[in-house]
Amino acid sequence: MYKHGIKINENPTETVKPKEGTSGIAVVIGTSPINLLDDPKKAVNKPIAVRSYEEAVKKMGYSEDYEKYTISQSIYASFKQFSVAPIVLINVLDPARHKEAVTEQEVKVENRQATLKKSGMLMKALVVKKEDAELKSGTDYIATFDEDGYVVISLLESGSAGAATTLKVSGDRIAPEKVTAQDIIGGYDAVTGKETGMACIRQVFPSTGLVPGLLIAPGWSKDANVGAALISKCKEVNGLFRAFAVIDISTAKATKYEDVAKEKEACGFDSEDAAVLWPMIAVGDRKFAYSALYAAKLAANDMANDDVVAISASNQDIGATAAVLEDGTEVTLDEMQANELNAIGVVTVNNFAGKIYTWGNNTSAYPRVTDVKDRRIGCRRFFSWWGNRFILDYHEYIDSPATIKKIEALVDTENIKGNSLAAQGKCAGASISFDASQVDTEDLIEGNIEFTQKLAPYTPMEYITNTLEFDTSMLEAEFEGGN
Repeated sequence: MYKHGIKINENPTETVKPKEGTSGIAVVIGTSPINLLDDPKKAVNKPIAVRSYEEAVKKMGYSEDYEKYTISQSIYASFKQFSVAPIVLINVLDPARHKEAVTEQEVKVENRQATLKKSGMLMKALVVKKEDAELKSGTDYIATFDEDGYVVISLLESGSAGAATTLKVSGDRIAPEKVTAQDIIGGYDAVTGKETGMACIRQVFPSTGLVPGLLIAPGWSKDANVGAALISKCKEVNGLFRAFAVIDISTAKATKYEDVAKEKEACGFDSEDAAVLWPMIAVGDRKFAYSALYAAKLAANDMANDDVVAISASNQDIGATAAVLEDGTEVTLDEMQANELNAIGVVTVNNFAGKIYTWGNNTSAYPRVTDVKDRRIGCRRFFSWWGNRFILDYHEYIDSPATIKKIEALVDTENIKGNSLAAQGKCAGASISFDASQVDTEDLIEGNIEFTQKLAPYTPMEYITNTLEFDTSMLEAEFEGGN
């Protein structure tokens, strides 16, 4: 073609490339609009690691109907709000079980296109008719999803319905409302050998190589059984690792801050391996379970600190435009009210000078537990992260000869790492030791080598006191100097 003049091209807007880390990898259990995928079955009860918004949409689907499709909350929070990666998604919505029939509906055709305004349609179950004659996909029409998730049927001019003015459409749709708390909890089927729901957390490390750092189920963890199950999964993931759960308290049951203590106790949320949060968070028109944003913020802080767990997520801006209840009612907490929730082991928000900040450093085990390593969220996560890292770094030592040179090499390597982190201000100190004089011969024969490691992550500067005093001498000096 002969070119003469001006031509304009446009490229799609690129999203900011997420920062990647390993210390705060969130595993998200929930529901997703998998009907938008080419093969929805591949995204059911399977851990799927994603590293960008585009990859998440491609592999899991996305919808801003966050109440129905809870995983989308974390997709937005991780990639749009905080730009962190990777995250691992486990969808429990199964189109083979959680579905319903859509009775035949008549839709109008305009410019050879018809739109069925019904969300969740399963493309492979779609039936399109012209009058009573069933049409063939690819021959008579092409069906696609629009940006609202509705099916758009484009009639092919060469097909048998090219001149149709109306169509009859029926089929099946996924039904997220049929998903239950038990689906989220899941389990192991001894007959089929398949794992579902939270049981799939076990598969994360073997299948993706990623160590679960944070366990969340936005929109679901407010259920007492779901929250308890999530907490139970934190210790000894794969018999090796330790994770941290981020759990919501129901804002439908606790509609004001005075109700939170009763609801927390009723749910039994009392663990050093969990942060419990209230209320929900709004970002513009989007309403989130607090856990979705808070988990992403924890990961963002870790990544900003060179992938080291050390910075508290309290008193930080998470981009919230309002703190809300489930029904959309705004919640305005001052610092005194927020502190009352901190005192019962609940992370909340502080409306300070017209902005909304995260507020709280205590795990859900407080005030029952006061040991600093289990009371403080940052300290608990630091210990768990350090232990997980130690396992990954030295797993290759397993079954190697137990020579004193090998043992000393491990001690030297660990102490160099500890000293380096302390020098960078990421912790107060970290040291490991091995006392050869205390080695038991029987343990040595059994291949048991024991080290002692001391860790000192920083505690948060949670309370500052400044005592003000009237100094009369300054006043006297003012007048004496005037003579």
